[in-house]
This record gives sequence, C-alpha cells and structure tokens, in this order.
Amino acid sequence: MARVVAALADSARAARSVTVEDTYDAVVAGVGAPKDANLYQASRAATYVGLGAVNPLRDGGRVVIPAVLPEGAGTGTGETRFHDWLAGADDPASLYEAMRDGYEPGAQRAFVLARVLRDHDVSVTNSEAPGVVEECLMTSTDTVEDAVEAGTDVLVVPDALNTLLM
Repeated sequence: MARVVAALADSARAARSVTVEDTYDAVVAGVGAPKDANLYQASRAATYVGLGAVNPLRDGGRVVIPAVLPEGAGTGTGETRFHDWLAGADDPASLYEAMRDGYEPGAQRAFVLARVLRDHDVSVTNSEAPGVVEECLMTSTDTVEDAVEAGTDVLVVPDALNTLLM
C-alpha cells in the first residue's frame, strides 16, 4: 500500500508541480469556476500560495485572486463561520491567536487564511462582493492591474488550486 501511495504522489508531483526559483512582489493566483463562486472557496488560492512547499512571495508580497464571488462569502454553515471569524477580527495576528484555542468546523479556513494574512496582503479582484472581501481582512480591487504595482515582479499561476509550487 505504501508503494502505491508513493507512486501516486510521484505521479501527481510530476503532473502538477512547478519549480519556483525566485521570489515575487505579487502572485496572481487563478481560481476559476466553480471555486470563484464564494470567498470561502476562492481564499484557498492564497493559502496554497502562501503556505505551500515554497512561498514565492517576498516579504510584504501580495496574493491577487481574480474571483467573481456571486455568492459573497458563501451560504453554508462553514462559509458563515469563516466570514464571522474574519469579519469579527481586528487584524490577522489577533485572529490567529484567538483561533489557536479552537474553533467550530468550517472555521478552519479562516484560521489558515489568517496565517497567510499575517505576512501578506490578499487582494480579490473582479468581485461582485467587494464589501464582503473588505470585511474579511482582505483588499478588494476592480482589476488585477489595479492590485499589482507597475514595474513589480509578478508570478502568474493560472490554476493555483491545482498547482504545487516547489
């Protein structure tokens, strides 16, 4: 069984990993449908970039997530808990510390996102729910171009949820 799992892991790594040798001011992390329907799902892009095998962001770097968010934060119990924790926080560091004492199912996404937000800004672009984004300790901008400063080093990961940065 262990050999099968190891072989599958090697196969997935070969198919889905990308070597990143530099650091960047921003990473544009593509999500796409259906994961761009709500902030709970789209925020996975920030955590996959910032907490993966290799964090390609420089200190103070930004993750930019183009996501339409027609469902806002999301409508399920987990999505509601995610929104409530983030919207009720003053800042990512205090949210992270408060959540270390425990949280209910679904809120783990807020905890993991807080880990990223302690070190990096996350900007969601093209959203139909900019107020929800702002409530959740992130920045809402109209376009990717608005979220990325001209002349900065940018890495584009078109499918951030299915790409392993190594």
